[in-house]
Amino acid sequence: MIRGCGPLTDSMVHPKIKNFSHSQSWFDKRLPFMKVIVTDEISEQGLMLLKADPRLQLDVRLGLTKAELSAVIGQYDAIITRSGTQVDAKLLSTASRLKIIARAGVGIDNVDVPAASERGIIVVNAPFGNTNSAAEHTMAILL
Repeated sequence: MIRGCGPLTDSMVHPKIKNFSHSQSWFDKRLPFMKVIVTDEISEQGLMLLKADPRLQLDVRLGLTKAELSAVIGQYDAIITRSGTQVDAKLLSTASRLKIIARAGVGIDNVDVPAASERGIIVVNAPFGNTNSAAEHTMAILL
């Protein structure tokens, strides 16, 4: 159980993943196997937790063209990207298994959020990922 959090309830679970096994806590039960594709550079430290999880198959496929990504995206449940990959309506039309788009960074300008929402795909980002760097930069300017 996560400290400070109560049990996971059905109202807290997105409909696309309700078939995942859960009772007292998200982490108490094994989740089904998920395939995840990483299409842009993510630090090794950032990928370590994902690589360690036996429920995930992590495929790091950098430098794919739009056509190549479109050809393989249908095999994946999740995509992790940065600003280098455009996740548009055309790509999403071939993403039959996709449940989540994770943007490793602040903005989501490279993701067609309305098209993803129409398909029931969750879009998440990391809005506080650059907080330390921005603070350090500000302090350096002030000094």
